[in-house]
Amino acid sequence: MPITFLTWNIHQKDCLQPLKEILNDFQVDILLLNESLLDDLQIYQETGLKRIISLHKKCKFYSKLPDATFYLHNDNVSNHILCCCLKTQNDIILIAGVHLPSKLWRDEDTQATMSIDHIEDINLQQKQLKLTQVIVFGDFNMNPFDKGMIDAKGFNSVSDKTTAKITRKLNAREYERFYNPTFSLLGDFIPTTRVQKVAGTYYLDNLKSVNEYHWNMLDNVLLKGNIIDTLDLPTIQIIQQTKSYNLVNLNNNSFTFSDHLPLLFKLNTQ
Repeated sequence: MPITFLTWNIHQKDCLQPLKEILNDFQVDILLLNESLLDDLQIYQETGLKRIISLHKKCKFYSKLPDATFYLHNDNVSNHILCCCLKTQNDIILIAGVHLPSKLWRDEDTQATMSIDHIEDINLQQKQLKLTQVIVFGDFNMNPFDKGMIDAKGFNSVSDKTTAKITRKLNAREYERFYNPTFSLLGDFIPTTRVQKVAGTYYLDNLKSVNEYHWNMLDNVLLKGNIIDTLDLPTIQIIQQTKSYNLVNLNNNSFTFSDHLPLLFKLNTQ
């Protein structure tokens, strides 16, 4: 059963029309919105995706899957994490939507330290449910190569499937790894086709830091367990335009709607 995911930090903007086109064009099954003030009923009426009822303020999940297939697990994990479960034919997957603290107010070391708490919170949910498969996605406010994303005690994510399936040993301790396919989205063109594309999901040129990359890949998807092999790699993409709207102007790196761009990916689950 193919399941398509979309995550977008819409920055409290009215993005309903481009969002509607993306959801319809890609037949999105599970949607995660960050910083959204959109009306839940209007989203349902215009797209068919129903809000997963939750009190979480930063993360909002919507789905067109049956309630017994995708459902709330815990909306009180932290102010930055919302946990749901996805039931497939063979297993149950923990789905954690995130909106982590911004680079505008925390330096990379602080983000890395906070990531230890974030992954401990997610690991606790995984342990309580006795699950082996986990997906964490949303606005991490960190690049794939930032300390908090690659540190053993943080999200401990890597850019290739083979390594992701092997536990990391450090100081006589073992740490489970995540696979982060969004490493492949860095850069402004596709080597095989030479087609120019957007270089990340967020552009910032006034960070006042030596670590200023301008284009950042702050929206990520992490996978752990057998679910890694179900990722349809060609489908993972940053959405920069719809049929009717350009979400970003690459001539001056300006955004039309939100200051983030949507991230889409698909799983071919059983």
